[in-house]
Amino acid sequence: MNRNITGRRWHRPELVCPPWCAGDHQCTAQHGYPGGEHNSGPMSWNTRYGRLTAARSERITGDGWLDIRAVVRLADDVTTAQRQASRLAVDVDLAIRSVLGLPVSTQPTSLRQLMSGATR
Repeated sequence: MNRNITGRRWHRPELVCPPWCAGDHQCTAQHGYPGGEHNSGPMSWNTRYGRLTAARSERITGDGWLDIRAVVRLADDVTTAQRQASRLAVDVDLAIRSVLGLPVSTQPTSLRQLMSGATR
């Protein structure tokens, strides 16, 4: 706690975490910090093709996001692996746009440029 000029003690009010928030050291919002974020613990699933890991975060302002990581086994052949990686990246982008109700762009995105081998 700190003391202000009048000598009175003050502290930031602790915030109540949403049910999905880990609430432990991963949550910086519970102490009321202006830049604080609620964070879930990582959720992981083993799949037939690899592993998915997801973690949800939300600022105390209400802006939230989901961090998703996919570890996918690709073919041994370099050409096939490149084609699989490219197709996966584009299809994941399309799936996310579909779930969020976002339009599909007709212009090439940086993701498509990256997967086709173009550099900045």
